[in-house]
Amino acid sequence: MMARPHCHRAATRVTPPAPDKSRVLSFPMQVPLEVHRSDPMGSPIGPREKSFGPMHTRSHMKRTWRRTRSPIVSFSVEPPGEVLQMANVAEFRLLGPVEVLLHGQPQPLGGPRQRTVVAAMLLHANEEVRTNQLLKLVWDDVPSSAASNLRTYLTRLRRILSVPGEPESRLRTLRGGGHVLTVQPGELDLATFSEHAALGEQAGDESAARTHLSRALTVWRGRALDDIALGPALEVEATRLEAHRDRVHERLLRARFALGEHDELIPELRALLRHNPLWESLVSMLMVSLHRTGRRAEALELFRETRQNLVDELGVEPGADLQALHRQLLADDAEEQPKQDRAPAAPTPARDRPAQLPADLPAFTGRTPELTTLADLHNTSHTVVISAIDGMAGVGKTSLAVHAAHRLAPWYSDGQLFIDLHGHTTGVAPLDPGEALDRFLRSLGVPAQDIPDNTEARAALYRSQLANRRVLVVLDNAHGEAQVRPLLPGTASCRTLITSRRQLPGLEHVQPLTLDVLPLPDAIALLTSICTPERLAGEPPELVEEVVELCGRLPLAIRIAARRLRARPTWPLAHLRDRLSDQRPQLAELQTTEHSVAAAFNLSYADLEPQQQRMVELLGRHPGLDIDSVAAAALAGWKVPEADHVLEELCGAHLVRQPTPGRYDMHNLVHAYAANLVSEVNTAGIRRLLDHYLHTADAADRAIHPPRPLRPLVARDPRIVVPSFADSQQALRWCDTEYQNVPHLTREAKARGLLAHAWQLPWRLAGYIFVRNRWADGIPLYLVALDATRELGDRYGEGEILVGLAFAHSQLKHHQASVDYYIDAITASREVGNKWTEGFSTMGLADEYRRLGQFGNAIESHLDALRVYQEIDDVYGRCITLAHLGDAYRDLGRLEEAVGCYRLAIEDSVRIDNEYGIGQALNGLSATERLLGRTDDAAASATRALALCREIGDRHGEAHALVMLGLVSRDAGETGRLLRIALVILTDLKDPRAEEVRAHLAALSLIN
Repeated sequence: MMARPHCHRAATRVTPPAPDKSRVLSFPMQVPLEVHRSDPMGSPIGPREKSFGPMHTRSHMKRTWRRTRSPIVSFSVEPPGEVLQMANVAEFRLLGPVEVLLHGQPQPLGGPRQRTVVAAMLLHANEEVRTNQLLKLVWDDVPSSAASNLRTYLTRLRRILSVPGEPESRLRTLRGGGHVLTVQPGELDLATFSEHAALGEQAGDESAARTHLSRALTVWRGRALDDIALGPALEVEATRLEAHRDRVHERLLRARFALGEHDELIPELRALLRHNPLWESLVSMLMVSLHRTGRRAEALELFRETRQNLVDELGVEPGADLQALHRQLLADDAEEQPKQDRAPAAPTPARDRPAQLPADLPAFTGRTPELTTLADLHNTSHTVVISAIDGMAGVGKTSLAVHAAHRLAPWYSDGQLFIDLHGHTTGVAPLDPGEALDRFLRSLGVPAQDIPDNTEARAALYRSQLANRRVLVVLDNAHGEAQVRPLLPGTASCRTLITSRRQLPGLEHVQPLTLDVLPLPDAIALLTSICTPERLAGEPPELVEEVVELCGRLPLAIRIAARRLRARPTWPLAHLRDRLSDQRPQLAELQTTEHSVAAAFNLSYADLEPQQQRMVELLGRHPGLDIDSVAAAALAGWKVPEADHVLEELCGAHLVRQPTPGRYDMHNLVHAYAANLVSEVNTAGIRRLLDHYLHTADAADRAIHPPRPLRPLVARDPRIVVPSFADSQQALRWCDTEYQNVPHLTREAKARGLLAHAWQLPWRLAGYIFVRNRWADGIPLYLVALDATRELGDRYGEGEILVGLAFAHSQLKHHQASVDYYIDAITASREVGNKWTEGFSTMGLADEYRRLGQFGNAIESHLDALRVYQEIDDVYGRCITLAHLGDAYRDLGRLEEAVGCYRLAIEDSVRIDNEYGIGQALNGLSATERLLGRTDDAAASATRALALCREIGDRHGEAHALVMLGLVSRDAGETGRLLRIALVILTDLKDPRAEEVRAHLAALSLIN
């Protein structure tokens, strides 16, 4: 199924690696600074909730503050510099009141809800946002009127976000129904902030860090997403942005501290501590700053006050780091300074201070966003923190957990516990939680005779042992929630990292982190670090990319492939590529004596229920690229809810992916594994799958185009339920989603001898191929279908497919090939009495004669087609033929006769509600009226055509109407604008007529 083993290249943002905090901390900093303060311009900035220091307990979470604008503390920043002062055509602002400026002028964005739409789109700038996703971002409880309101907001915003001089609005609705807001580099304040924040984190010295971090903070003008209606989803985004700002402020304070700005920091730190008096990391910094400015007594008094507050509020003593600093100050003399220029030193391991983390991987690569997420939770949470890292076998869950644990270890001074729970280990049963508790309790110094016998009592003792300790717990390779639950600490002083192949939604306090395969740059970096750059020297970069793509960017597979290449110095990289390219032996190439991708997948497969295993086997034989639950139900012969449930379970086990809601696929290596699970050919399942696609495509085609007389389709399995489509747009969306699977399904049908399916599936997609201009990829599809009809000896089907080939070649301007196919189609259709196809082919042949300049033949053939349609009383065919006859008359200069044909076509189309026919005839009428000098009439016809074509999604008709409106406009500027928009549409559709529009623009000196 689905992900093929060949290389797909995609644009990928390279995320800079996170800095090693142990090298940059100059004092014990445990949580970010989250107090109300102001930006350099005096605008208040503050979180939605006050946070205390790392010893904060559950009872204190009740003390929350609203988004007030009281106490303000300023911080120092560098001037914005040249980077932030560049003039942009457009400016988009989220970090404060939501604003859009065009050429420096603020644009009216409407009411709060419409502004929320702007904010939601800018948070996903340059990305497609589906309508359902946008509705959930903008509304808390989506009302019945939301979809209509959203369309109104988007229409208004497209007009507002039209930048003068640009061919189309920055806000566009895509043909698949999604929306995208285009932002150029330097235009979005959030991007500027993120860029300089990242540069500050990567800076090699504190002075450079100070400059970049200061610049990052200058773009903040208030609270994120201020002055809009925030639902839960955007509230989370706003809180996340402000937490990021606070981390940047924290890092800026550390840079200033390292640069010796103690005098300037003291008043700022005092103000911060007035509102967070229990924040030990800030206390440490202020104590050191006071001492270094000769105010040792104030530093000691600050410790005394902090200790008293901790005892009164939380009932605990200050942490080890703060106490060590206090002892240092007490023992200090006039010559010695407190040694606070490093991160806290790791504690000396002892019996009750375990240090059980495995060694970190020397070649650990990437995962910067995931490490940042884990660090964010460490920095901002004051309740029990449990991070559950889940993902498919071999994706690097344990490597990430161990790497993150080593980075977090300095803040858990009472030790680190690690255990492999053997949830998926070859030949080893999952570890009993009672046994795991026994090991943990012994590591924490509990004598063996004091360890209870039953699991519940052990869990209670374990939580008691951790209650007053700062311990990091890593639970690796968990089998499920029941195994993990007794091993979780109960206090906020501890942190837990869990890894599992399954998602663990039933655990309380869990922050899930699903691990995907590596981004392409990180995958290449991993291969290079293991092979060594010298081993890959001289290899083409595109070949390196192809190898990591063949490994599915799966870390385990990349490591195995890299080690094989390193161990075989005579192998060129192309040889490894060739060995990985064949899907059947591909997994055999990805194994060593100790590690195997197939073995890792075996453990996941063996853990499944029989029904889940059956679905994996079927998906391995699915010929398409992805699938939905309806198609999966057809493949399995199940009911749809049953298939949907099993697919969701497989997603939770990470054997199936869900890239978009309701669509499922497999990682290419998992697909290769699944394809090898069964050897027999499941023709019955494939036939049911083809029945589903064929009859659903037929229902879609009937919604897209008015029905016509058709020969019955091949009978479907009675278990197949054919969906209905409310309108043509819904049908087109289904086709847009499924069309990528059709070539694979058609070839599979022909290969299995299901010849009727092989020709009828492309045939019933003819309306979609027409509307979406899929001619180039439609021709290979039709050729497979044509072979199937001839192998069957089915002249009816042959005639239908010949028409499709003729029309496709016509659209691609292969006019002589089109004439030949039309003549063959007419012959085949007459043999079997297929009058409709005979009429359509005769009309199409007339069009080709017209394009070849044979106007007499064209008119004669159109009249022949009209006689055929009259004979069978086909109003729809007559509408089309009349419009095309009008085109022929127009080309001959018989303009009044052309006008008459178009008007008759419009009347007939209105009578049968043929919206596409109305739009086509209106466009022809507009072009003819323009030639007659009736400019106002031409503009009116084109305006009607434009509105109708946009409503029904006919982008070809839309482009034609735009061209006509541009040509009849008396405003040269408006002409250029309309023609450019038409050019964009036709270019997007890969329509050859784009060159005609380009020629119009060139003639008007509006394009080079």
